[in-house]
Amino acid sequence: EAHPESILMRARKLGVIVSRMPSLESGDTPRLTAVAVEDLLLRPSEKIDYARLEALIEGKAVIVTGGGGSIGSEICERVVAFGAARLLIVEHSEPALYAITETLAALGSAASIEGRIADIRDRERIMRLMAEFKPDIVFHAAALKHVPILERDWSEGVKTNIFGSINVADAAHSA
Repeated sequence: EAHPESILMRARKLGVIVSRMPSLESGDTPRLTAVAVEDLLLRPSEKIDYARLEALIEGKAVIVTGGGGSIGSEICERVVAFGAARLLIVEHSEPALYAITETLAALGSAASIEGRIADIRDRERIMRLMAEFKPDIVFHAAALKHVPILERDWSEGVKTNIFGSINVADAAHSA
């Protein structure tokens, strides 16, 4: 139980299917199930207050940086589902930006959705986008996240994850 994530990652690399058996004390008929992310947390999952999130986002102007990434695209979908009036997706990757804007367009939302190519390292561009859009809420999901790559090219991680985040925070504060 000390490092379940490492066992799961090793198994996936080896092509081994990993399943889990629920506790025999649960009273249910025991059967193997797929391992869920929550199984790796070693703590109970948090209950999400969806009504509160909807109240926070509904009718608002929202910016999502890194909106085409794995986390950012999920945030964009939730922002639209929770009724944002306007959404600006800021993304460095043109294919990722195209993919998320197409996905959101297919949902047929009433939200006004814009996508802009921008790098959070470009302070002036980020300041200008935020000033023009005037967001109520900013979700900052732009980041470099693959640790083995960043261990090799750590200076790129510093420029994006630290200085880029400062740019986003300063721009959001100014806007």
